[in-house]
Amino acid sequence: MNFYYLPSRRCIILWSQKCACTSISKWIKASFEEAQQSGKKQSTRTYLGLNGYNFDNIRNLNPWIQSSGGEIQHVIISSRDPVSRITSSFVNKFHVYENRTIFDKNKRIQGFAKLFSKDLLQEIRHQSGEKRQRGDFSLEELIRYLYQQKDDLDTINPHFTPQISTEKRFEIIKNLINSNIKIHPLRVSNFSEDLQKINHSLGLETMPSFVNSTRLPTHEWRFDGTGSSASKRVSVLHQEKLIPNARALRELLQKKSDLQEQFQQLFQYDFALQNAMNELSDH
Repeated sequence: MNFYYLPSRRCIILWSQKCACTSISKWIKASFEEAQQSGKKQSTRTYLGLNGYNFDNIRNLNPWIQSSGGEIQHVIISSRDPVSRITSSFVNKFHVYENRTIFDKNKRIQGFAKLFSKDLLQEIRHQSGEKRQRGDFSLEELIRYLYQQKDDLDTINPHFTPQISTEKRFEIIKNLINSNIKIHPLRVSNFSEDLQKINHSLGLETMPSFVNSTRLPTHEWRFDGTGSSASKRVSVLHQEKLIPNARALRELLQKKSDLQEQFQQLFQYDFALQNAMNELSDH
């Protein structure tokens, strides 16, 4: 989990990849003076990083949590249901991005996804002796690989790992919630509603559209919510013109208790984060 420090409004925004980060960066550019000079050809995320406003380790929050100087008055925490988030990562990085297919190279695979694919497929080849084309694995295989690497998640690109992977990092979130700083949940599942509340609290008005990057490539394609699609390799999904959604993974987890146990252990702190944000939103 990363965070932006935006002193003009005494605000910190905790964000993660695949948690509406594009919509959040658009909102920041329109609402905070720190991002006003970001050019059209440069992403807001890149601009904020280059100018010292982005931090990639939430342990850097500790001095602000412990301070009584009032430098920070608002903390916004973006979160997403882990089933939805990992499904979106799998689909957008290896199968279909916007409405372009990746397996047939209609859309070029991104560099970090290529490296992740290489490592995952090397592990599959090591275990089974099977050699596959780049990016040709299932969502189930992705999750099982992450579980194998659960002690080394910091070496894996954050698009594919939990928002919060350790108890110590979740303790920082709990310390924030128990501090005198105002905490604002920003849940992907309630993005517009939560952002309206944040705007009201901060005296802002901009409401960016929520960006959903996945669309059907052609009318022959369809989204699929059956558990079997979460077990199909990308080559098969491409051939059958299927895009698995979060419902597919939920069904698969219900059918395979061992996979569900691995998933719950991997994403235990993300589930805890979701619960904490829901509780805050209810009060």
